[in-house]
Amino acid sequence: MFSRLFKLVFLLTLTGCVSTPYDEPISNNVATIKFSNQGRGDAEIFIYKDAQFCTGKQNAGKVDRLSYKELTLLGGEKQSFTFGYGFDDYNGGKSCSITATFTPKINGVYEVLMVSSYKGCVAYLYEFNNGKKISIEGEQRDYSSPVASDDWCE
Repeated sequence: MFSRLFKLVFLLTLTGCVSTPYDEPISNNVATIKFSNQGRGDAEIFIYKDAQFCTGKQNAGKVDRLSYKELTLLGGEKQSFTFGYGFDDYNGGKSCSITATFTPKINGVYEVLMVSSYKGCVAYLYEFNNGKKISIEGEQRDYSSPVASDDWCE
């Protein structure tokens, strides 16, 4: 019972109260991103319409544990996303999610790799360039007060 309640609370926290389905852009100015889940549970992906304040949350789907999902994003513009998962262990239910912002290049190919760590989870952002996988920097975001404000991250 507690496990189910925890998962519900985790999903509400991760999704906020409202999200809409993610609409992949129909444009020539896109980038491809692969969300790879090496975490301890099935993950959810959310893409935000407003990258600056993480508003307009869109549900981009589920990524099974030890699997991945590819999406297209608008290239040349800041993009913000949340990637996270919940799981049960001997201490009860746990969750981990990371919200980040980066600017993908038009026609760029990227990967976000989520892995479990001793203290929770870590996400790595990579760009594929001439067949090489190169670590790049994104901006990890923190949640502000979504109840008191319309802005979700700072």
